Amino acid sequence: MAGIFAAPALPNVQISREIDAASATFFTIWIGVVGVIAYMFLPLVVGGLADEYGYSSEQLGFIGAAEAGGMGLANALAIFWMRRANWRSIILLSAFGMILANLGSAYVTDFNFMFVLRLLDGLAGGTLIAISVACQSDNKNADKVFGYFIALEMLASAVGFLILPSVVAGYGIKAIFLALAMLSVTGLACAFVHPRRGLNRNDQMNVEKRVGASLLISIIALTGALLFFMSQGGLWTFIERIAAASQLDPQWVGVALSVSSLCGIAGALGAGKAVALLGRSKVFIFVLVGEMICIALLLGTVGPIQYFAAVSLFIFFWSMGLPLLLTQFNNIDGSGHLVVLLYAMGKLGYTLGPAVMGLLVVGADFTSVLMFGAAVCALGLAVSIGLELYAGRTPGDNAV
Repeated sequence: MAGIFAAPALPNVQISREIDAASATFFTIWIGVVGVIAYMFLPLVVGGLADEYGYSSEQLGFIGAAEAGGMGLANALAIFWMRRANWRSIILLSAFGMILANLGSAYVTDFNFMFVLRLLDGLAGGTLIAISVACQSDNKNADKVFGYFIALEMLASAVGFLILPSVVAGYGIKAIFLALAMLSVTGLACAFVHPRRGLNRNDQMNVEKRVGASLLISIIALTGALLFFMSQGGLWTFIERIAAASQLDPQWVGVALSVSSLCGIAGALGAGKAVALLGRSKVFIFVLVGEMICIALLLGTVGPIQYFAAVSLFIFFWSMGLPLLLTQFNNIDGSGHLVVLLYAMGKLGYTLGPAVMGLLVVGADFTSVLMFGAAVCALGLAVSIGLELYAGRTPGDNAV
């Protein structure tokens, strides 16, 4: 078994050539999309579990926490095996795990069983994300690849939100889980063509890339990311429930979420151009202002157009912030560990956010959820802005 999971020892030059190939770039981006897509559809899952099975707000928060928590735990554990394991073998096992978890979720109704299955799905998906992000960070054009990853994620999400609401209306919540299981099958195919391993970051050929991040700076950066992801995760979990509280038509909500994902593509791909023009610190400020506006739009009774605008802005700025953070972390630490830990911290935030905000819901009133989300989002982005100013980067430097 050791031979199956051990990655072959190859020179970094040969590994780089394999990772930088266009086909490898697509495959590594796609397994990341497969790993994260269940979380992107979490609003539909939450809505379906509430409507069909009568799960409470607290239970819905813990379902979201299980999905994200599993991802975060898998990301954190990845730093111990990422540079030694055979990526193809791990992808194969993880894809099988996701298939089983989603098939099981389609046929259980009990909260405890559902919680365990979503945790398993999160663990498997988080492993795929860790491999994807590590491989992306090894790419010679990592900054651009990060943006492509978020953009493809948003495109897959847009297609899903456009199609799945009608499917769920006809076949129920199990339709989402079956769709996720089928999507996971594509991960099996990627296992046979994905690069087997990443760069040896300790190799002397890469000594110029190893920028040592101090422990204090790393902790500060990870804390800021945690706060940002707490806000995004909590708000995303209840974004569909906020619409239901205002009695918006479910089909309209599906359309709004689908279009918002397209806005996410614009945010992800536009991040690099914005940084080149303004510098990363100013773009982080732009994201902060945008987040506050979209949260304000969700306060009180929300009309259809208002909700449409709010979720579109929310995903646009969320998607713009992600590649900014990925590149910031890749610049802080050239070992490749911190950028993987960013996703671990992100999933921890996605875990804590829904769990905490689920406790703040008062009946159909989400005011406390929105105010808490605004506060932690502002604090998290303030940390990112502070790190950029501390680093003293000039506009356009280290652009995404």
